[in-house]
Amino acid sequence: MQQAQQRPISWKRNLAVLWLSQACVATGFTFSFPFMPLFLQDMGLAQGGQAALWSGIIQVSMGVGMVVSGPVWGLAADRYGRKRNVVRAMFGGGAFMLLSAFSTKLHHLIILRFLTGLSTGSMGPAMALIASTTPRERIPFAIGILQTSFFAGNTIGPLLGGLVADSWGLKGTFLATGTLLGVGGVIALLLAREEFHRPSRSVSIFQRRAYANLLRLLTSRELKPVLTVVFSVQVLPIMTFTVLPLVLDDLSPLGGGSVTGVAFGIMGLTGGVGSYLAGLLSGRVAPMRILRMAVVGAALSFAPLAVANSVGLFYLFLGLGGAFQGSMIAMTGGLVALAVSGEEQGVAFGGLQAVQVSAFSIGPLVGGAIGATAGLRWVFPVQAFGLLALSVVMARMLAGRTAGGPQRIDGTAVEPAGHADDDPAPD
Repeated sequence: MQQAQQRPISWKRNLAVLWLSQACVATGFTFSFPFMPLFLQDMGLAQGGQAALWSGIIQVSMGVGMVVSGPVWGLAADRYGRKRNVVRAMFGGGAFMLLSAFSTKLHHLIILRFLTGLSTGSMGPAMALIASTTPRERIPFAIGILQTSFFAGNTIGPLLGGLVADSWGLKGTFLATGTLLGVGGVIALLLAREEFHRPSRSVSIFQRRAYANLLRLLTSRELKPVLTVVFSVQVLPIMTFTVLPLVLDDLSPLGGGSVTGVAFGIMGLTGGVGSYLAGLLSGRVAPMRILRMAVVGAALSFAPLAVANSVGLFYLFLGLGGAFQGSMIAMTGGLVALAVSGEEQGVAFGGLQAVQVSAFSIGPLVGGAIGATAGLRWVFPVQAFGLLALSVVMARMLAGRTAGGPQRIDGTAVEPAGHADDDPAPD
């Protein structure tokens, strides 16, 4: 038994295990999230554009919880282990999603979503665990592959969730979400591996110095520009999430849940393909070039949705946009992994998670506000214009980060995370 524990960790095995667990999480959340506006309408809590707006507010409450807790959980992971952080996030989030099924008022959903945000958020810890056991030259590829689990879940979850919503009611989607998060937690607990060694220069997370160091890293010359780009890349494509179910419901004579589920499923499928291809290309093409091309491609794909007059056209352009969105997400994750040392991966990915969730919360809220005031279709041209503007300024935003290598919190140079000499990871 002792000999088995001393065997070097296979980064490929860990990647496969965490991919499966994160696919369960993504599938679970997309069982319920795309249908929130319809859930509010079904309960008589809000209608039309107001349903989109309140759906965005509910999502913001979860985002606030994750923004507050993400970097702190990341700090704890760097001190006490990344695997523990992954398992904690899955079980905690699953418990509060189960409780959400019994909500009867708006404030119930808002409070439970906030508590879900405080306790969940497993993708950031999973990326930190993968980066700590993967050779440096393979990190962008491994992060890109791991994030295809998000898109795989986005493909399966809305399709199954739409069927559940139309056949057995929308509350069942919350129960399914909580169950799948628990399944993912069990997979990570039993099969993921980590040989964690607590950094000798670390301090307790309950000391003031720990939080000062956390803030210093997240606002450093290396990480701040990357996180700014991550926020922009995330917030713009998801502005349509709260208005899309309502637009499709108007266009289709079929049930709104099924049509919306297919739309999000298509985006999840093509997003996974885009993320995988971007990971493969990252060994031959500079990640920044891939990122800029993907941003432009997403803008050109989403713009026609402003005038599309059939569900089929929506499926076509959403599929194209999803592929480019997957490429964008894959590249930003790899940039974060290479920006900091191995001892600071948890904090860096906790910051990444906080930024991603902020975007995931603010984007739908902004989209819902535009839809409620100017009209649902106005969201699409605003989204496309924002992406085109981002493609122009992105290179300058990241120029400072690429000028030098990663640094420690105290400013001294370090070897990048995941270096093969630091943590051998044979195939």
